[in-house]
Amino acid sequence: MVRGTGAPVTLTGAEHGRFTGGTATVAVDTTVQADYRPVTGTVRGRVGDTVRVRLGVRDLGPGRPRGDEETGRFEVVPPEGTTVTSVPYSFEDSDREWGCERPERTGGAFVCDIGGDAFSWAREDDGTTAIDFLVRIDRQVPGARGTIRTYNPYDRTPGNDTAVIPLDASPSPAYRSLSRPGIWAAVAAGGVTAGAVVAVYRRRRGVAADS
Repeated sequence: MVRGTGAPVTLTGAEHGRFTGGTATVAVDTTVQADYRPVTGTVRGRVGDTVRVRLGVRDLGPGRPRGDEETGRFEVVPPEGTTVTSVPYSFEDSDREWGCERPERTGGAFVCDIGGDAFSWAREDDGTTAIDFLVRIDRQVPGARGTIRTYNPYDRTPGNDTAVIPLDASPSPAYRSLSRPGIWAAVAAGGVTAGAVVAVYRRRRGVAADS
């Protein structure tokens, strides 16, 4: 508890002079903010890899939304050349695939409600609330960067609400290229062509011998 600098709050007695039981909520206007800053990371790996990237928010305070207050959200746009395959989490003894709302269109933002089930036990002592995104690296895109942006109605410091999600992609290993269906289809087609050439050559030799 931090002592305020405003005028003392005036208390007024209840109509019947005392409370008879139950609970009550008192709404108080305040200028205290809950300054959110993104928790971000780099999508790093080889083309074809699916990697984990932990994303979320950190509440720098001094206030902390809780109870019935709106706790806010963060929005994630992944880097070009990548695909978010899931945002997994566990809730009530079950594993679930999507902890954030998926975008309706390609290139849109994943919306993560911090007050939702996926984040019910995710808050850490330092004010961090984050979740793992599983991101597949589809191709190398030099300089590609995604974004993460935080929102809450008590954040009055907008200058640190956005951060980048860089892509650091390396070429896929040779064995992965050879395992692609298109490569083996081309090899198979080449084998068929070579077989046909040998068959024609043998047939021509047979015709020449007969003559």
